[in-house]
Amino acid sequence: DFEKQFVKLGGNFTTEAGPTLSSVSPADGAVDIQFNSNIVFTFNKNIRAGSGTITLRTASASGSIVESYDVSSSGRLTFNNNTLTIDPTNDLSVNTVYYVVIPDGAIGGYSGINDYNFTTINLASITGYNPAHQASNVTQSQSIVLTFSAAPVRGSGTITLRKGSSSGTILESMDAASSNRISFSGNNKPNAKHGGW
Repeated sequence: DFEKQFVKLGGNFTTEAGPTLSSVSPADGAVDIQFNSNIVFTFNKNIRAGSGTITLRTASASGSIVESYDVSSSGRLTFNNNTLTIDPTNDLSVNTVYYVVIPDGAIGGYSGINDYNFTTINLASITGYNPAHQASNVTQSQSIVLTFSAAPVRGSGTITLRKGSSSGTILESMDAASSNRISFSGNNKPNAKHGGW
């Protein structure tokens, strides 16, 4: 018969601590966030996708789901070294409280978060015109400056300068997203430079 021999190994080991959240953008509780912002979580060490679904919700951590992201397959999530970026499919609604819920295990070794929130900016309104509304004797080289109640950002669409009325002959068209005839100065003043009329 063969003698059975057993070897008993002694000793112990300690597992490495999981990642902890260092910062997030927009900041937790921030207000007046632009509706086209990405959401970036930064950790104290490199991270990897775990398993589960991250949700973007309104009003509370248990509120209506705006969008869900499977961490193993979503193209709206980017894991890059120690950051996770969420790029919502659509622009966020204005003047809305959003929560991001990351469940335990969605990020490898991370216990999750459900109280992070921010509020998007309210719709801006025009508070001033230069030249003034219905002004006369305005020089042809005068730039048009609109002052808003909140900082505006470039959107999409076409801004038109028309003659006579809002449906009159178009003197100049400017693409809101790309035209170099539109500039921003300070916190709330887009400046439209036209080619003269």
